[in-house]
Amino acid sequence: MKIDEINMINGISKQKLRGGYYTPEEIVNFLTDWAVTGKNTKVLEPCFGDGNFLVSICKKLIDLKAKSSEIRKNLYGTELNKKEYDKAIKRVSALFNNEVEFSELKRGDFFLNYVQNFKDIRFDAIVGNPPFIRYQNFEEPYRDRALKIMKSAGLHPNRLTNTWVPFLLSSALLLKEKGRIGMVMPAEIMQVNYAAELRLFLSEFFNAITLITFEKMLFPGIQQEVV
Repeated sequence: MKIDEINMINGISKQKLRGGYYTPEEIVNFLTDWAVTGKNTKVLEPCFGDGNFLVSICKKLIDLKAKSSEIRKNLYGTELNKKEYDKAIKRVSALFNNEVEFSELKRGDFFLNYVQNFKDIRFDAIVGNPPFIRYQNFEEPYRDRALKIMKSAGLHPNRLTNTWVPFLLSSALLLKEKGRIGMVMPAEIMQVNYAAELRLFLSEFFNAITLITFEKMLFPGIQQEVV
């Protein structure tokens, strides 16, 4: 029996299992507008879901007068779920009358893509909303690769570590010297013990960090405050 079947029996939906709660358009556009500053911006969306951030990135680059060939070359991303991947590619392709093939938008595991393809690539901007998945629901070998990246950066993950931690850490490591990262994070990033090392890493790694909080829940389907 697969882990998703086990959790369906235990009352955990497939959506919750894979952390598939997508960001409201206003927040997506806000983060994209801040992070993408020029038509030649090289952008990564680590786990693009059904394509909300990808669409926003493309529209911003189009507004900045980027050519379709430039956007194709500079737009990177990964999505594990086939249904969501297909949906995202269809949405992005439609912006260009289905005439552009986005070869850097990969279907698969972000952490595997990180290890295999990002050794010599650094990004001007990284935006997204990584999945929030508990350690016990984080399937191997995805979990093993993620934890290995954390350990290589000097962190010590444990059985409380949520998937958003290695997603944020790995993304930060892929930034250029003057790169920008804008991500939706659980508010617990500011207080939970298992993110203590990450907080220290972020404080030492970045020149500036801005946290934006909200008076209302962004995701009605879950009781999760975000920043």
